[in-house]
Amino acid sequence: MTPKDEIVLLIDAEDYMQNGVYAYDIDDNGIMILIDKSIGFGSASDWKGLAVGNLDGDGADEIIAHRNFDGDYKVFKLKESNGVKFLDNIGIESFPVLQR
Repeated sequence: MTPKDEIVLLIDAEDYMQNGVYAYDIDDNGIMILIDKSIGFGSASDWKGLAVGNLDGDGADEIIAHRNFDGDYKVFKLKESNGVKFLDNIGIESFPVLQR
């Protein structure tokens, strides 16, 4: 079985129920299928950045999203349990200085 491509989006919206991190699978036809999302961070989040990479060397990428409102860097990992993929909120690092 060929591994599927995945994409991560960071949405900075005024609607707090749309505001946050979204992970999608890309199927063989190029169709995006939502895996999971982490939303509800508040309309004033002011997201400033998104990075994805294998930071801890375990072979799985971590997702880091910078929320300028409070200086937090939210850390997520895409995990799988019983064949179901989900975003796991694995930590927060805080640098409480606004980024420009």
